[in-house]
Amino acid sequence: MKHTLRRTLSLLLALVLLCSAAPRLTLSACAEQSGYCGDHVSWTFNAITGELVISGTGQMANMSGGGGVPWYDLRPSVKTLTIENGVTSIGAYAFDYLPNLEEASIPDSIVSIGDHAFSSCSCLPELEIPGSVRSIGDSAFEYCESLQTLHLSEGVTSLGCGLLSHCESITDFTIPNSVTSLLSYAFFDCRSLQTITIGSGLPEIEGLDSLEGCDQLEAFYVSPDNPYLCSDSDGVLYNKAKTELLRCPPAFQGSYSISDGVISVNASAFQDCVSLTGIDIPASVASIGEYAFSNTGLTEATLPQGLTIIPEGAFCFSHALTEVNIPVEVTEIGFRAFLECGLVHVYIPANVAEIGYNAFGNSGAMKSITVDPANQFFSSDAEGVLFNKDKTVIIECPEGMHGSYTIPNGVTSIGIAFFNCRWLTSIVIPESVEEIGFYGPGLYYVPFEGYYYVPGFSVYGYPGSAAEQYANDFGFKFCPLGTFTDVQEGAWYE
Repeated sequence: MKHTLRRTLSLLLALVLLCSAAPRLTLSACAEQSGYCGDHVSWTFNAITGELVISGTGQMANMSGGGGVPWYDLRPSVKTLTIENGVTSIGAYAFDYLPNLEEASIPDSIVSIGDHAFSSCSCLPELEIPGSVRSIGDSAFEYCESLQTLHLSEGVTSLGCGLLSHCESITDFTIPNSVTSLLSYAFFDCRSLQTITIGSGLPEIEGLDSLEGCDQLEAFYVSPDNPYLCSDSDGVLYNKAKTELLRCPPAFQGSYSISDGVISVNASAFQDCVSLTGIDIPASVASIGEYAFSNTGLTEATLPQGLTIIPEGAFCFSHALTEVNIPVEVTEIGFRAFLECGLVHVYIPANVAEIGYNAFGNSGAMKSITVDPANQFFSSDAEGVLFNKDKTVIIECPEGMHGSYTIPNGVTSIGIAFFNCRWLTSIVIPESVEEIGFYGPGLYYVPFEGYYYVPGFSVYGYPGSAAEQYANDFGFKFCPLGTFTDVQEGAWYE
């Protein structure tokens, strides 16, 4: 009996000791997790402190997004990152989406930082990149929305595409003298960025047309030792010889005079400069790039006489632009060149041989397009409608036209010439017309809303003609010619 009691008490004591130790065993098991992230590189995560430590020698492995990192399930718990000396590279996607990371330490043994290495670390406020780093990959800090300071030490030479895209808290960025390559979209949607300082080694900034969202950017500053680039007192970026205007910062306000001697204005040079109200373009300018003055606050533009091409999108979305001269030497007006501008009257000089699709589209204020009679390719009528030279094709009807319009006999195609003429209440179509575009008269488009019919729109034409077919297809009132006599000849304007 004594032996049995003693055995029972011993078992009970052992059970109590085991139960009291169990919590400590569980905590110890969960407090640290570890593994490998390279041939000679390991990782350790401490759940109590929230610290992820990378240690070893040599390169980290390149990872992939969407579950390709060994600490994937631990990402929300990581608060600090320590990379120990000896590790020579940060792999692609290594620390992508550590949403609560607040501090990161990078040693001076690191030589390269891979693509998307720190992307979407949305709580990281600052980061110091040591001078040992030579290259930083694409989108390395993309969507680091709290990043206010990224300090790059001298030594780095290559900065990848989309470097700081969507970093909406960063206010100033300095490119070290050692950098010789900066790829496009580096500053896309950096909403708080105010200045970009360029060191002595950078020959160009790719993607100056991709500063969308950088509405607060006030100035480019360039090292005087840079042999390729310079900037003026307004913070506008030029090539060193000041023969090419590269980019005006989007936050520029007021009127700007382009430096004398400039030969070309770069593509998108003034794009999104919504507070740019005036521009003085010297006679030396011979070319303007695509979208050079798109989405600006310009009210008028006087183009130099030596200009021969007005390129694609040159002034599109400059809604306040009501007046522009087209120089006599111009031979081409590009696709969407004046799309959604406030132009009222446009004069096409004699040398224009090509007018791109929608060159003057969505310009509801336009009353007339007048063509020089000496032009061998285009013509216009008394109502300001644009035709080909022999008046067999209507190219564009001014969208500000009101009332009714009678298409001249002999016209065979009207395409989409009357699309968006929302104030036109009726149209007279002769039998000669064989083609009417799907987006034809009586239809208009409101951005972000959709397509609409002009209320009460009427089509006058001959039975069995393309006019009757068009009216039937879209449900417009069809008025057979020869029966109705209340057709208003021509068009009138309010």
